[in-house]
Amino acid sequence: MKNKVIKNLKLIGLLLLSFLLLVSLGCKNKEAKKIRKKALNYLQKTYNKKFIIQDTRFIRQNKVWELTAAPKDNKEIDFKIRTEGIYGKSFYEHYPKTKLSIESIEYYKPILRNIFGRKMYFYSNLTTRAKINKKNIPSVSKLLQKHPDSTYVNIFIHIFENIVSPPKRKQKFLKNVMELLEYMRGQNLKWGQIRIRIYDEKFFKDKDIEFILEETNFFHRGSRKLDYNAMEYKSYIKYGLGINNNEYFDIETIEELEKKLNKANMKFLRE
Repeated sequence: MKNKVIKNLKLIGLLLLSFLLLVSLGCKNKEAKKIRKKALNYLQKTYNKKFIIQDTRFIRQNKVWELTAAPKDNKEIDFKIRTEGIYGKSFYEHYPKTKLSIESIEYYKPILRNIFGRKMYFYSNLTTRAKINKKNIPSVSKLLQKHPDSTYVNIFIHIFENIVSPPKRKQKFLKNVMELLEYMRGQNLKWGQIRIRIYDEKFFKDKDIEFILEETNFFHRGSRKLDYNAMEYKSYIKYGLGINNNEYFDIETIEELEKKLNKANMKFLRE
């Protein structure tokens, strides 16, 4: 009899817990719908265009809602929008920066191809402190024409060829990098950064590099469609060259640039 009572109490407890969980999920779903509606209204009012919400999640640690949004006419420009508190009274997002950064890739693509004389694997981001009309965000070219001294550009290049030996190839490569640096300085940017990674040519020779970079977002995320994880692919870097914002205006010669070219050894990530 006692065991039967205990068993019934446990069953009641489980049913009560399930009921409370369903109520909680229902409340959270209602709250999520309200947040999505508020976010869409905010975005449309701010940028005078329609957006869609691709994903919604609640971050318990910070008690904020984080949504993934994109303009309805270009879903590839997805960005995060967060509430500044549990009640979602205001929003925090970087749509203009995301839009300009994505467009900067198309802007710099022919420039890089012309300088290096080959197809380039790269991405870039762009930030500006210029006051722009949010209802009419300028193109990258117009922004660089009007507000170059308030704009920052970062270019990240990935090369899958042996371009550092023999010495003549290395000098040609360094000359190309110097040309890119001078080109960016000629745009009168506030400052810029150039980051270059040179990978093991033999390892990537028989691989679909474009597919790997797309799936891993340039080795920043994993993918079940690939044979290796992102860090394993990344570990095949052989050389790195970085010009940060502090050095952007200081490097004047190829000899100075050559000192920035360093060997990398990330073999431990494959072991």
